[in-house]
Amino acid sequence: MLRFLAIKIYITAMDGEVRNFQKENGHKSPLEKAVERTRKHFMFLFGNDNVSSKNIILTMISRFLIRSEMYEEVSSHFLSLVNKLGQWVAGDEKLKHFTGNSGNIRQILSKPDRIGLLFYELVGYLSNGLPYLLHAMQQTNDNVFAANDDTTENMSTNTRVVAKWGEIVVSKQSNDHCVLIFDSAYTIKNVCKVLDEKNVFYIGGTNAQNFLHLSEFLDGKITKPGQWEAINKQQTNQVCVSHYSNEKGRKMCMSNAFILQKVRSTQHKDDIPVYDHYGKGFSDCDQFNNDLQRHGWWPFTHGGRNKSGEEGTQDTFMWTSILQNTYHAYLAINEISSDNFEYFDFLITLAHDIYQDTIK
Repeated sequence: MLRFLAIKIYITAMDGEVRNFQKENGHKSPLEKAVERTRKHFMFLFGNDNVSSKNIILTMISRFLIRSEMYEEVSSHFLSLVNKLGQWVAGDEKLKHFTGNSGNIRQILSKPDRIGLLFYELVGYLSNGLPYLLHAMQQTNDNVFAANDDTTENMSTNTRVVAKWGEIVVSKQSNDHCVLIFDSAYTIKNVCKVLDEKNVFYIGGTNAQNFLHLSEFLDGKITKPGQWEAINKQQTNQVCVSHYSNEKGRKMCMSNAFILQKVRSTQHKDDIPVYDHYGKGFSDCDQFNNDLQRHGWWPFTHGGRNKSGEEGTQDTFMWTSILQNTYHAYLAINEISSDNFEYFDFLITLAHDIYQDTIK
C-alpha cells in the first residue's frame, strides 16, 4: 500500500509533464501512459522486482479513493498535528467542478467553478503563515435534510457546520481565545446564538437583509466613502460595524470578540475596526483554495471500474488537500521557505522516500 501511495504522489507531482505529453501525443489513455512511465522510473531506482504491474496499479488507483464519509477521520488526523490554534481560523466552502451523475451537484455562479460538488472547509495558519486545512466535509442531500444528533436537531445545514467549527475551536484554543471567521452565508441569528452558547468568539460578514433593522440604522449615519459606524449589544458584547468603501460599496460585519468603547479619534478610510480583522483572517481560506488551484489537482478523471465519478471528485479534493497540508506542515516544522523547496520537488522527494522505506 505504501508503494502505491508513493506512485500516486509521483504521478501527481508530474502533473504538468503528463498534461503536456497528452497534448503533444494525443494519447487515448494518458493515465496508462503515466503509469507506464512512472513504473519505468521506479524500476530504474529500485529494481524490476520491487514494482507492481501496470494493471495492478491502475486497479488500485480506481478503487482506493478517499470518499466523503472518510473526511471526518482524515480531519481528525489533521487536527492531531495541531497543539493549539492561532489568533483566528476561517470557515468557507470550495466548489469543485463536477457535472457527472450525482444528486449532490450544486450550482453557485459566484464561485469560479460555477457547478460541482460543494465542500466545507475550516482553515487555520501555521507558524510560517501558510494555510492549513483543519476540517472538511461535503454538502450532500443527506446532511442538508438530516440532523446529526439531538443537539443539532432543527438546525439548518450552515448552522450545524458552524457548530462543528465551534467545537473544534473550543477543543484546540489556548488561553488566548481564537476567533472563528466566516462570510455572510453563515451569519444568521441561530449561528450567533450557537457560538455565544459555546463561548466561541467570531467575526461574520453580514448580509444586510438578515439584519435589516441594524443596517438601516447604521447606513443612515454614513454619508460618504471611508466612513464607518458601529453599534453594540452590551449583554452579549455583540458589535455590528458598517462601512462604505469605493471599491466594495456598503459592507457590514458582526462580532462578539470586541468591546465597543468611546474614544477620541479621527476616522480613516483605511482603518475599519472589526472589518479589517475579518478581511485579514478570511484571506487564509482564500489562500488555501488558491494554492489548491495553483498546485493542481489529480491530473486524470476518476470513475469506471465500478466507481462513480462523484467518488473520484471527492478523492481529488481530499487527496490534493492532504498533499498540500503535508507540504505546508513540512515547511513549518523544518523552517524552510517555499522558495527553497518548491511543491512539486517536495512531492517527488516524498514519493522516493516512501518507496525507499518499503525496500528491505
